[in-house]
Amino acid sequence: MSTQKMLSIYGAILLVVSLPFVFIHLAAGPDDAPISPLQHAVAALANYLGPWGIAVVRLVDFPNAGMRSFSWILAVGLTVLALLLVAVPLRIRNRLVQRVCATLFALFLVVWFSVGLMQIADGLL
Repeated sequence: MSTQKMLSIYGAILLVVSLPFVFIHLAAGPDDAPISPLQHAVAALANYLGPWGIAVVRLVDFPNAGMRSFSWILAVGLTVLALLLVAVPLRIRNRLVQRVCATLFALFLVVWFSVGLMQIADGLL
């Protein structure tokens, strides 16, 4: 597949997998901390950054956002894995390898968004 087609497939996968996590951030109503609509929106957008999203939500003073659960090793490891899952199918023209990487990318995104959600919501959920 062409580079443009692979990137569009990856974009579609990203959109589909991210929607439940965005909804969770927008609809969450923790009992112990008042959260403004801006904080809800920033948390939903920051979740796209996975384990790095916690740094973004700290900029808008998100209450109890979990810097205590941030791990440099996890963040760097997941980022490197994401880069590999995106870069390999762009360089290799074997359709089977491209499909396997796209499937692994979809599964990886669930982990990526889950880590981001758990770190942002640390102490709130």
